[in-house]
Amino acid sequence: MEQYGADALRLYEMFMGPLEAVKPWSMRGVEGVYRFLSRVWRLTIDDRAEEPQVSPAVQEVEPERNTLRMLHRTCSA
Repeated sequence: MEQYGADALRLYEMFMGPLEAVKPWSMRGVEGVYRFLSRVWRLTIDDRAEEPQVSPAVQEVEPERNTLRMLHRTCSA
């Protein structure tokens, strides 16, 4: 937990499947989740500012109709 943080460990456990099921533990998997979370952080947070803030590239826009349709299909699958 000191090396990768609690968020990476929790997310890795969620990706592994049901908590009650027996599954192999892989530190490479934890490292991959850590890299994924780091990438998401770098894409969404502007840490060049004095205080960390949401990047200007992240915008709240109304999705197009086709995008919403695809999202709804994806969520209902």
